[in-house]
Amino acid sequence: MAGCWQIIAHVWHRESGRVYLPLGTSLVLSVLLSLLFSFLNRK
Repeated sequence: MAGCWQIIAHVWHRESGRVYLPLGTSLVLSVLLSLLFSFLNRK
């Protein structure tokens, strides 16, 4: 089980810069935009 997690962690660290960084950035941006729109609509 620990070896499986090591493989997953290794693949995650290797792929994170290429795949998960744009995904995380777009996710954070969409959340910030929705919060901004809800804040502006509340005024």
